Amino acid sequence: MRPNGNLEYKEFYKDGEKEGEQFHWHRNARLKSRKFYKDGKLEGEQLKWCENGQLMSKYFFKNGNRIYHEDDYEDYDSYDEL
Repeated sequence: MRPNGNLEYKEFYKDGEKEGEQFHWHRNARLKSRKFYKDGKLEGEQLKWCENGQLMSKYFFKNGNRIYHEDDYEDYDSYDEL
């Protein structure tokens, strides 16, 4: 949790490994990323947004391996690592 009371991360675990939908928020409380994990590995569509709410990138994973990546979204004004 951030000092202002807003959540920074929401993560779920199963047997000590990340599992299911995970969220990360910017300081301004807008969603920064949404990831999915299965058995501790990234799985399916992963999305990332700029602080202004614009979609920045889209990744697709299978069994922890990136199989596709889109980042052709224009006019984003900040970039953070996925």
